[in-house]
Amino acid sequence: MRQLDRIKMIMVMTAILSAVFLPGCVKGTSDIFVEEMELCAATELSISNPLGNIKVVGAELNNMDGTVFVKTEKYVDAYSLFGFATPNEYVNQIKVTPTMDNGRVEMAVEMAARGLLERLFVRIVPHVNRTIEAPTLISTNAELQFGDVELRNLPEDVKASVSVGTVTADMPVGVVGEQRFDINVGQLELRLPKHAGFEYDLKVDVGKTESPDFDLNLKRRLLGVHASGLAGGLDRPGLVTAKVNIGFIAVKQQQPPPVN
Repeated sequence: MRQLDRIKMIMVMTAILSAVFLPGCVKGTSDIFVEEMELCAATELSISNPLGNIKVVGAELNNMDGTVFVKTEKYVDAYSLFGFATPNEYVNQIKVTPTMDNGRVEMAVEMAARGLLERLFVRIVPHVNRTIEAPTLISTNAELQFGDVELRNLPEDVKASVSVGTVTADMPVGVVGEQRFDINVGQLELRLPKHAGFEYDLKVDVGKTESPDFDLNLKRRLLGVHASGLAGGLDRPGLVTAKVNIGFIAVKQQQPPPVN
């Protein structure tokens, strides 16, 4: 019985301390720390991130040896009582170093374990930005909770999932693989060559879809839009499927680079 009373007392004290201290929490932001890595013989990318931005660019020069260059920027926001926490001390608790197994490059974000008291009085929010240069034909899977995903010159298989944010897919040579996009709240912008051939199945539950440069088969719904069909010619058409719960999809003509 005494043990039960003691547990109840601890819970009451914790509630009181939270009520008193939380209004006094102060946000501090660490410096930005940068890590760079080069990996060879890569055939697949798997990227997951709770908060930050992801940019993946396909480079033809990397196709022969499967080289992947990864630049990672990381920093933390630390919320603590009266700002007593030192944000820079928590940056090393974010584990972001890529790993590789049988050609698969894995890029995840993990936080080191912290004690109960520390978690009660210091809240850490990690921010991680990735910039990746990879072979153009690499298979890419990117999952992001909050932030933006930018993909360029990746015509093969791509899968991108974002809870809240935007996805921009710029494909100057078109799509030859299967590209699938899933966004809960936000927007998707596809940039393709004018005469690109591709199958498409695009759905917006609440919002709109626009294709000023392509004659897509758009069917209006009560709150959203569904578009499906075949665009362009039949020469190696790729597949593009996209689902946006709340937001919009834009399919635009890919613009040529500026002439200097």
